[in-house]
Amino acid sequence: EAICKRNVAASNMSCTVEVGPLAWGCSAAVEHVLATFPDPDIILASDCLFEESLFDPFCFTLSLLLRTTPATHAVITYHRRNNTHPLDYFFEKWSLACTTLHNDPCSL
Repeated sequence: EAICKRNVAASNMSCTVEVGPLAWGCSAAVEHVLATFPDPDIILASDCLFEESLFDPFCFTLSLLLRTTPATHAVITYHRRNNTHPLDYFFEKWSLACTTLHNDPCSL
């Protein structure tokens, strides 16, 4: 959390950005976050998913957040490692819609 707050401060953004921790896979943690940040505009998750064991709790949490605050959008960066399931499998499981912006790192 401290690193995120430091990065936000260093970016000199003209809008309000709030950062907070969130335990994935825990409904009570989502309720606490929404009590603290009731109407998030964007949920940003960048390079957070290293192990397949994290995919399901992450997608559960994301699903709960987005269903509770339908105007919220999530922006996620993810690099598929090894022979793990694609993240799309877990998005489908939790009824999350996604759009892939870049699938080929050479196309950036």
